[in-house]
Amino acid sequence: MKDQDTWQRYIDKTDSEAARKEMLDWLQSASTEQLEASLDQGWDQPAGTMPAGMAAALEQQLRRQGVKLTYPARSRYLRYLGRTAAAASIALLAGSFFWWQRPAKKLQPLAVHSRQIANNSAHVRKLTLSDGSQIWLTPGSSLSVPDDYNTQARNVTLSGEGYFEVAPQTAPFRVNAGGLEATVLGTHFNIEAYPGEHITGIALSAGSISVKVRPDSSLVLTPGLKLTYQQATHRFTTRHFVSEKETDWKRGALVLDEVPLDAAFSRLEKRFSKKIVFTPSAQSRAHFTATYHTETLSDILQNMAFIYGFQYQETRDTVFIH
Repeated sequence: MKDQDTWQRYIDKTDSEAARKEMLDWLQSASTEQLEASLDQGWDQPAGTMPAGMAAALEQQLRRQGVKLTYPARSRYLRYLGRTAAAASIALLAGSFFWWQRPAKKLQPLAVHSRQIANNSAHVRKLTLSDGSQIWLTPGSSLSVPDDYNTQARNVTLSGEGYFEVAPQTAPFRVNAGGLEATVLGTHFNIEAYPGEHITGIALSAGSISVKVRPDSSLVLTPGLKLTYQQATHRFTTRHFVSEKETDWKRGALVLDEVPLDAAFSRLEKRFSKKIVFTPSAQSRAHFTATYHTETLSDILQNMAFIYGFQYQETRDTVFIH
């Protein structure tokens, strides 16, 4: 415990070097309770006049530290600050690194911003993230990557379809897409989560992946399995798929694997930047499976028309399905 005279000599810098070192060591090791008890000794007495130069220096230092000062006149300034002024003087004017203060308010978390990477071309676009992970985005798809990606976590959000080859790291790699969250460490997988389709598909080519299908439950996929998730009913199914599709995805092929017919038309719109007008019918519930590499839109429509028996009319920017 330090008495008032010791404090005053330390503030005025009139004590010896040994005494100052002893005081500084005590300041750095003392608890808040010890400081408050020590400052209680005599500092509530009426304060004398502080030299104008010292008062100005103290005021300037307090403002730099973010202390809000409200007082009508300098004569009330010392009486208002009381013990706080003495403690601040010790830290700021005596040259120590000690800062005595009341508990600070909790800082609000900073908003994390993201950058949107969209594939507006007619071809599959390959991306390489800062951790070495690679993603192949299909036309019309986009990936949201936080600005702090790979600093503490590796989280991304997918809209559309993308094939992922995740670089192995300690931090998990998470993809949010179509109501699902997929978590991996290092693996190869494809995700389909096109806006408006209400179905999310995850197919695993290599490694393992944990998919959160409900807030309280997850499912682990093994290579060669595909999960299909119904967003409206929160139901899912799993089945095997052809592993050779991995090469097709990476080469930019249009892979339609058990896709509803109306969803297939929607993906053709994005791929070929052409509006397709399709009147829902009984055929809308049919599922279509095919892989196209270099075929034109006309080639694909002819193939689909042969299978489902519909007719179509193609103009410069629109296709009408009858």
